Amino acid sequence: MSKDIIARLQILKLYKQLEEKDRTLSALVERIVENVGPLLTRIPESMPDFTLHDPNHSAKVAENMGKIIPDAVLSKLNAIELTLLLLSAYLHDIGMTSSHDEKEEIIQDSEDFKTLFRSDVDKRNKFEYYRVIADHRAATFIEDQVFMDYLRQNHVRRSADFIRKNLGEGRLEVSFHGIPFWDLLIDICDAHGAPVEVLRNSDRWPRHTLIGENIINVQYLALVLRLADILDLDAERTPRMIYEFVNPKDPVSILEWKKHRSVIGHSIGPKTVLFEARCSSPEVERALKQFLTWIELERKGTMALLESYKDEIATRYYLELKEEVQTDRIKTNGSYLSNDLKFEIDYKRVLDLLIGERFYKNPVVAIRELLQNSVDAIRIRQKIYEGRPENFIPMIRVTLKDAVLTVEDNGVGMSEEIFRNYFLQVGKSYYSSREFYRKYAGVDVASEFGIGVLSCFMLAYSMEVESRRVADNQLEVHNPIRFEIPTAYGYLIQRKSERGDFGTRISLKLKDEALFQKYSLLDIIKEIIPDPPFPISVVGKVEKVFQKLPPLDFCEVPTPYYMEFLQSQSDKSYFREKNNFFYLKIDLANAKNSLLRDIEGFIILHNDRTNSGWIAQRSFKIGYPVSDEDFHILKPENLKLLPEWMSAYYNINLTRSACLTISPDRTDVIADDKLHTLRAKLTTEVMGRIEAHLLEIQSSSSRTDYVNYLKIICNTQNGFLVFFDFKQIASSSLIFLSKFLLVLAMTPEGKVTYLVVNELFKYSRLGIVVSARKPFVIDNMRQFCVQENFAIVIPNGLSSYTGTSLRHSLRALFEANNRFLLDNAITIVDALPDFQFELLVYDRVVRKSRIVLLEQEELDIFCLLENFSFRISINKQHPIFTDLNKQGREVQDLIKILGKRISKVMVDSVQRTYSETEHFLEVTSHAMTKSNEKNVYPFFAGIFKRDPGLLEIINSEIESFFETAKAKKLLSSKEDKIRKLTTKDFLPYWSEL
Repeated sequence: MSKDIIARLQILKLYKQLEEKDRTLSALVERIVENVGPLLTRIPESMPDFTLHDPNHSAKVAENMGKIIPDAVLSKLNAIELTLLLLSAYLHDIGMTSSHDEKEEIIQDSEDFKTLFRSDVDKRNKFEYYRVIADHRAATFIEDQVFMDYLRQNHVRRSADFIRKNLGEGRLEVSFHGIPFWDLLIDICDAHGAPVEVLRNSDRWPRHTLIGENIINVQYLALVLRLADILDLDAERTPRMIYEFVNPKDPVSILEWKKHRSVIGHSIGPKTVLFEARCSSPEVERALKQFLTWIELERKGTMALLESYKDEIATRYYLELKEEVQTDRIKTNGSYLSNDLKFEIDYKRVLDLLIGERFYKNPVVAIRELLQNSVDAIRIRQKIYEGRPENFIPMIRVTLKDAVLTVEDNGVGMSEEIFRNYFLQVGKSYYSSREFYRKYAGVDVASEFGIGVLSCFMLAYSMEVESRRVADNQLEVHNPIRFEIPTAYGYLIQRKSERGDFGTRISLKLKDEALFQKYSLLDIIKEIIPDPPFPISVVGKVEKVFQKLPPLDFCEVPTPYYMEFLQSQSDKSYFREKNNFFYLKIDLANAKNSLLRDIEGFIILHNDRTNSGWIAQRSFKIGYPVSDEDFHILKPENLKLLPEWMSAYYNINLTRSACLTISPDRTDVIADDKLHTLRAKLTTEVMGRIEAHLLEIQSSSSRTDYVNYLKIICNTQNGFLVFFDFKQIASSSLIFLSKFLLVLAMTPEGKVTYLVVNELFKYSRLGIVVSARKPFVIDNMRQFCVQENFAIVIPNGLSSYTGTSLRHSLRALFEANNRFLLDNAITIVDALPDFQFELLVYDRVVRKSRIVLLEQEELDIFCLLENFSFRISINKQHPIFTDLNKQGREVQDLIKILGKRISKVMVDSVQRTYSETEHFLEVTSHAMTKSNEKNVYPFFAGIFKRDPGLLEIINSEIESFFETAKAKKLLSSKEDKIRKLTTKDFLPYWSEL
């Protein structure tokens, strides 16, 4: 690689001329290029999305220098000037390279990097979200994007540091006969990151400085570097193979690569610059034309600066690029038609929309905007006063008098520059500017859109702004300002201000005081900012100071006394004097989880679902108008910050990285990564607190007391955990719930007890009862459990869930825990007359969850569920049907016919054995309507004992089935053997009772 870099250097026009004039300096250039070349090849590692800034780019810049400098000027440049030009071509981007260790150090310790990250709100929020969900690859990608921006913005300074460190001494020292001139190289490289007008500073970029006896025109060399750098615009800088390999993700980078790849030809000479391009899209065409316009501005500015000099130096250092750089050769490749059409904005109509109720919905938002500005201004002044001896006491005063609403604060105030450049600029916020982040890092402000002040015209005909700014430097002084704003459209009236105090006062001449006749000003402010960081003085008929709304009157259940709490639930006396109560309070301010550091307040898990509290962002409540007359209220449950199965009361204030994306009127929340991040943070924390709380109770209580407590908290009326559709609950929540959700179960030992779902997993086989209708069934179930080694879950053991709901709920819990998976598995239906079991087997040998049919020796079932209102169901694992189960549809149809025949045989048997019982006819009549089948089952108990000939009739039906199947040639020879049933193939219920 180094040989290729040197080979390309040696064919450059500038290098050949240098070699002729001074071989010592040309050898120095070779050594330096040989050393920095490998570093330049690493720039794509640090900046993969950027177009190539590698040795080829450096060589192209040096080549362009030789093309734009007239031969008459080039021949007169001395060896030092040629050396500076060549080295600037290879070193102006060296600051874009970074080692892995240096990168990590910058990310961890650089304040500039942290400021840049904070100012890019979108990337910062995505980074936080990916970090919360532990997607480290995605989080690193975001961090790398910010790091690329950091290198791009700081590469000029970093290039200077590299030159100073590596070329200031030693064998790579840039010197001439012992006289160092590397500082001139830094000045030249610095110039390519500054506006061309800056180079008029002849002290920094002298036109006539001496190194030995050589005159150096630093300004001219810097101008040449700038032009040569910007002229490197062709496909060589973005080869197709490298473009596809890099596969840039950032939309700006993608456009930049496509822009270069569209160039099909170029001609750069001392007098003319031409570019030819065929573009693949209008965006690329416009980007290229804009870039050529930028080149033209650079050419024009450079020529203007050089031609402004009329001295003898100007006759030796000049350029001849007098022809404009044209864009007419930038054309479509035929895949689209070029045009300049775009939307035109009607300024007045847009303002009407912004300040009208169609956009802001409620005039209360205007008061909120003014209060936000005041709070932000105070926070900035607090930041400024951190190192000052003055005692600063924050103050906000809101006054309503004579149809004029005034909001005044003693915050940082505004200078005329900030007022002009930000306050009056719609959509431009000072608090989102890079200047703000540099000066006031760490200040968390609520203002972000830059359009909120327009909402004031919802309330007012006009407004007046008077302000005086606190200077960052105590030696500076800002004059006060005062402006009247008659309308949102017209010109302002500036008046002289005598304001001596720092801060801002904004007065609104109200259109209508009706809002304040319905609601008091104090009530409105309480609704806007329930937990103000500073006292707010509200002046109406009387002056009141509002500091903070107290939380609702909740009653906590002390952990050591929870049994007394349980007892009190029976007679309600414990809470007779309370409106609300809760079981668990989660103080987010004391959370050990660092991811919650920007979330203030608390969450109460409670049983009162009529009050969910409030959620604020940077102290101001976010929400939507419930109706045209109501305040802006966003109910926390609408945000679904916690899973729906939790009943919670919120007092939460979101700050810094925890803040959500809200609509400009702050009445709605955008469901983006920030909202998902907040949900993940809070859910993780609350689940952890619940688990710790339950473990504390479990460790200090008897099993009976602990179970009683779980029954309370999971109760749909008194508990704070409420369950609806388990199918809608996330898997992570289901895994968590399995730790303490109770089910009533019978163990394989025949014991009926409450178990948490996780405790079921120790059993290899489980059954879930769908219905239980007779008192005697518990004994039968116990006999079944012990005989077949099953644990059986009984209805009513999980909150209010019974039957099918219980089964589906447990399925969801099992699947979430990767236990007893039902997908792509087989279930078996067993039926004692009054039960239906779904039997699940966990194979602990192969350590794989699955559901299997029971083996023959474990259970063979022959049961009735329907015909009249029940059907025949035979265990398909029985030897009679093991092979038949694999046959085609015709065999399956015959099996169904067989089932109907056997069902009829058994019903006929019941009719014979109960012929003299009139009640039987009544029962079967109900059964035919499928409304009373539970009364039918007892008639079949012990049927083989009452009717000894029944089994023979059944076997004859089976024999007939086999004969029919053989006649139709539906069975293979090995399958046509007729098998018969015995009473041992049935549960004892059918033959012994």
